[in-house]
Amino acid sequence: MMRAHPDFAERTIPTHLALGRFRLRILTIADLAEDYDAVVESAADLKGVFEDGSWPEGLTREEDLVDLGWHQKEFALNRSFAWIIADPETDAYLGCAYVFPPHHADNPAEGWFWFRTSVRRGVDEAGFRQAFETWLHGPVWPNYRFRILSPS
Repeated sequence: MMRAHPDFAERTIPTHLALGRFRLRILTIADLAEDYDAVVESAADLKGVFEDGSWPEGLTREEDLVDLGWHQKEFALNRSFAWIIADPETDAYLGCAYVFPPHHADNPAEGWFWFRTSVRRGVDEAGFRQAFETWLHGPVWPNYRFRILSPS
């Protein structure tokens, strides 16, 4: 049986929150259509960003559904966390943000984010990064050192 990350067994991580001029909401299987479109549109920006250097090359809807189910289950178990970055006015899918706690105490946690290609020029990425970093150094995250990563 999978268990919560030890640092989060007794913590509640928000599924929805305001973050500067953006909103985060948990990434779930219900977001398949939006997520798949955003990932495919942004494949050139995302390729090689995550550990598997070829993702999302050749990604199918079914594979994306599996990925979303994994993110949703991991969040429910307090093991890792994934959110959609949404426009506060329209709730439009702008990108994604993730938090991966460290597997070893000596390693930093990782905070990842990306914006879909079609919105990158019109979105305040620096403002999001600053708000995300500020939040990651707040009381929700237990004395972690964070490494913040993004494709840009």
